[in-house]
Amino acid sequence: MHNRLPRPLRASVSLGARLSPRVRRVEELAPLDPASRYVAMRAHRPGPSNGRAVDAVRSRLPAEVTDPLPAALYLDAQLGLVDDMLHYFDRMSMAHSLEVRVPFLDHKLVEFAASLPPRLKLRGFTTKWILREAVRPILPAEILSRPKMGFPVPFGIWMRGRWGGIARDVLLDSRSRQRGIIEPAGVERLIAAHQSGVADGGDAIWSLLNLELWYRTFVDGDGVQVLPAVESARGEQRCVASGGASARRDA
Repeated sequence: MHNRLPRPLRASVSLGARLSPRVRRVEELAPLDPASRYVAMRAHRPGPSNGRAVDAVRSRLPAEVTDPLPAALYLDAQLGLVDDMLHYFDRMSMAHSLEVRVPFLDHKLVEFAASLPPRLKLRGFTTKWILREAVRPILPAEILSRPKMGFPVPFGIWMRGRWGGIARDVLLDSRSRQRGIIEPAGVERLIAAHQSGVADGGDAIWSLLNLELWYRTFVDGDGVQVLPAVESARGEQRCVASGGASARRDA
């Protein structure tokens, strides 16, 4: 989308990037090719493995798909949808004894959508343009304009409450320190910065917790790990997190 903007507007975006981390992120991703952008959007932070990941993603993209929007949609369908969204969709629905269907993935509808030109999918900042127009007569305006929703779990909020202490206990106990995988002082700074609101460290804390619980389960051989229960703010419910399955999803 950034590359489709008029040059004066792109200059305004560059100015806004100095003020907003979100806008700065868009500007950083804009000049990348589709495969590099796909990997960059999903990596917690740059690393030496990103180059190999980009090569693997690029190999999945047909040579004839050159427009950035169809390329991004193709990669999402081939990788993000199959290996991520549908995976969680299936697991979470089965966990609650629900038999769920995804009608928008009927193969004839997918093939039709793939054949449409980009101008029918993206108009300015309006995504899914043709779909919104098709259902406009039958859906309320608040539904048509509602922000995108995924499978979010408020892990970042939990970490700023009672769960923050448990994360610290797990990641900074003697067993975790002796592994030599993490830097205790760095983890302490990460948790403190997140709890104070100085930084959003929810994703990093989640990843570190899963790594430690995975290590205890499969390397130490201690079986599935269950964190201590924590009373909610109202004191009416208790939350339990298990290292056996990752439930956090953002969209």
